[in-house]
Amino acid sequence: MADLRPVLTAAERQAIEKATAVLAEIAVANPSLLTGGQPLALVAPHVENIGHAASIEVATILFHRFCETASMETASALLEPLVATIRQLVLPALARLEICVARHRTFQAAVSVTPILNRTATVSAQCCALAVRDITSAASVLPLVGATRMLSEILTNAVVDRVEHFRPLDSARLASSYDAFAGHQADLSHTLAAELLGSSEPKRKLAPALSRTLHTWRNDELRQFWEARCATKYDADVPIDALAVLLLRATGVEASLGNREIVMRRLTGIERKDKVRALISAAELDRCGTEVRRCGGLRAWVNALISPGGPQAACSSRLAPSKSA
Repeated sequence: MADLRPVLTAAERQAIEKATAVLAEIAVANPSLLTGGQPLALVAPHVENIGHAASIEVATILFHRFCETASMETASALLEPLVATIRQLVLPALARLEICVARHRTFQAAVSVTPILNRTATVSAQCCALAVRDITSAASVLPLVGATRMLSEILTNAVVDRVEHFRPLDSARLASSYDAFAGHQADLSHTLAAELLGSSEPKRKLAPALSRTLHTWRNDELRQFWEARCATKYDADVPIDALAVLLLRATGVEASLGNREIVMRRLTGIERKDKVRALISAAELDRCGTEVRRCGGLRAWVNALISPGGPQAACSSRLAPSKSA
């Protein structure tokens, strides 16, 4: 089965990048995230209103940045149990949750999930805060190991497993997890207040987020269309039905039902990595570049799509030598 990740809009991507940057800054610059006893108050305002998919993405990015930072030569080996827990339990749980959000539309705005997502984002920021500082005791890591294990178990058993089987969330286990979270936070604050006394400044930089690979376009006209019409609305892949409408409007062709269906049939015929979902990436649309060029440009290509002979006939008539009088 294909990996049904949520289709993010450009606005959601901006919200993710903003929240990630803010939380990373808090993790590096504000030791009270570890020792103040109220970390949720520092983190929740930045993630609780950006949507479930975006909140999951923020936590995932921060957990990855923690793992990369903890792998640096200057980082403490005491972080290894936490790295293992995150890689083996937390990140797979978040990946399942992300797919769950994409598959179940009614779950995308379930307010009962917001508190556990806020706590997950909080722990991800705390892991980053710990990674950039020097620790000398294994006891300083244990509360976060316990918190991450608890969160992965709750996300898997009280949320994802229930939603996948069309059952209500396990509200009792969710409620008990908030008490468990508070207990882990009390232990963390108490332990690190002593550990970081007089030495709470960061000792290394937080590893950067993985850079996103940008497509190198072969057809410049398709690139201009994508940047002006698609990238401003969608984070990456674009639904085929929406892309058909955008192509028709960009070229001044009526976006009637018949025209949309014709363009969608052509887009569906493009070789795609995801055969299940009706999505097109920049690289996949660029595969039409040769056809667009042969037709004489984007406008001519779209008009050719809805013409009786299709693009092949339009390209042939354009390339055919003119008869002398």
